[in-house]
Amino acid sequence: SAFDECHVLTGVVLPSNLTRLDKWAFYGTAITDIVIPNTVTYMGPRVFKDCTKLESVTLSNAITTIDEREFCGCTKLKNIVIPDSVTTINNSAFESCTSLENVTIPSSVTKIYSQAFDYCPNIQNVYIDDLTSWFGITFSSPSASPLYFGKNLYVNNVLTRDIQVPSDVTEIKKNVFSHFVGINSLTVPSSVTKIGQQSFEYCTNLTQVTLSEGLTEIGDYAFRNSGITALELPDSLQTMGIEAFKMCGSLTNVSIGDSLKKINGYAFANCSSLTDISFGSEIETISDYAFADCTSLTEMIIPEEIITLGSFAFAGCTSLEYAYIPVSITTFGDRIFQSDTHLETVVFEEGCTSTGGRYMFHDCTSLKNVTLPESITKITYDAFWNCTSLEEIRLGKNVTTIDSWAFEGCNHLKRIIVPDSVTSIQSNSFSGCNGLTDIFCYLGSYADTFFSASTVKKYMGDMDSDGTIDINDIGAVISASAGNLNMTEVQEIVADYNLDGAVDGFDAAEVDRYVYSINTAKGDVNQDGNTDLADYAMTKAHISGVAVDNNTPANLLDKSYLTAEYDSIKDNYPNGTIITQQYYCADYDGDKAVDAFDLFYLDKRINNIA
Repeated sequence: SAFDECHVLTGVVLPSNLTRLDKWAFYGTAITDIVIPNTVTYMGPRVFKDCTKLESVTLSNAITTIDEREFCGCTKLKNIVIPDSVTTINNSAFESCTSLENVTIPSSVTKIYSQAFDYCPNIQNVYIDDLTSWFGITFSSPSASPLYFGKNLYVNNVLTRDIQVPSDVTEIKKNVFSHFVGINSLTVPSSVTKIGQQSFEYCTNLTQVTLSEGLTEIGDYAFRNSGITALELPDSLQTMGIEAFKMCGSLTNVSIGDSLKKINGYAFANCSSLTDISFGSEIETISDYAFADCTSLTEMIIPEEIITLGSFAFAGCTSLEYAYIPVSITTFGDRIFQSDTHLETVVFEEGCTSTGGRYMFHDCTSLKNVTLPESITKITYDAFWNCTSLEEIRLGKNVTTIDSWAFEGCNHLKRIIVPDSVTSIQSNSFSGCNGLTDIFCYLGSYADTFFSASTVKKYMGDMDSDGTIDINDIGAVISASAGNLNMTEVQEIVADYNLDGAVDGFDAAEVDRYVYSINTAKGDVNQDGNTDLADYAMTKAHISGVAVDNNTPANLLDKSYLTAEYDSIKDNYPNGTIITQQYYCADYDGDKAVDAFDLFYLDKRINNIA
């Protein structure tokens, strides 16, 4: 503090035998230039801090460190040449040198600490000896580098905009080119195994990047908001950090190598031009927000290898029209497709058991077509909240649960088909579905009871819409399956009794089974009110193929048999029904086949064996 705050001190001549400049020595003075003799080996922190008139500095070539806040706030300093004796530039050494234009960094420098060149917005040119030594510097923060604000990089006095990383470099350290607008292309050789965090973030003019085999890791934020237009990640890549390519607004296509298992959070979020993604064969996880707000994506076929799909993974992809969900996914996050306002079609692969995480398609206001396979057992919490274009939903025949708010706000939903497998519907599942006019369900099912106050229920199999399922409906389904009935839109739905997407003999058999299984006693084949040896004899005769009488039918609920015998079923319909009550009573174990197992259980019952 020898001359600390001597505000009118404008000139200083230092003696040639001086060895030390201690901290705050000329803090806040009005000196305009200074020559530090080569005898000086030590400069403490803040020696020239806030010397707002200082324009020119010549540093001693015997010092090894530019200390903390050494020239911080020297707002008129335009040029600085770091001598090649210096190895370290400490925190905020040149912070707020707002007139600084030219910076020379020698190859001797190995460490530059946080904010060393922060708030130096007018740096034009940065001069270095060679790229190998530059890649060897450890930068503690992005603004530790003069390139953070720099416009041009000169390597051995040659303006360099296309960076070819030297082959003797094995790691690109963090922050090395962060925010540098003077780089147009980057070529990374096979010697490099790691690209550190924030190393090329905000390099908005960096349009071409070539990555070689050998690269195994890309750090957090490595290329965030850079100008890359196309990206091919090598097969050797194993780790990609969070936000690695976030906000790369010019990136149109990405090819992901075969070793990468996980796309980390926000990795490609806000890549607004991204239209094409090729996933590698080993990919297992797409993390939270990985592709959120990729507003040019129109289709997303999630790879069959994906096991975990994170929250908001594709949220805000406002051009997305089609999505395919594979059965491989075992863990769903929340709001995966939230606010994808152009999403029209969603297909779940057969084998999927639920509609994903909470709020899965929240605010997908264009969603019209949803394919739910038979394997789906649960419509999850808020799955289709505010899907205002959804008009019809066909639930697979194995759905058991419709969770809270599942269709909340679907005010254009007109039609829903509810299978008899459903055993739980929350009271608010259809809140706000004011346009719901057609509820298709099974007579006597849980849904029939749940919607008991509704006047718009239509029953599966009820072809004449009289509220009952009887022999007339069996005949209508048979006629429909033969193509002999010009069906209404409602009949087309209720005729597909087994919800397999086709009206055929199987539907006729199922309707028949419903009609003739009502009020039948298990095992009482001859319908005499007793389960006894006579019933056993009839069952055994049926199994052996020997008819006891003309009323004992073949096993028409065996689907292969039913298909083969369909023509005779049609021909015989006017004189009788497809399947008699005797058949249903004989099918003791209810497996739709009369066989030795039924005989076994019937024998046990007759003999009172538990």
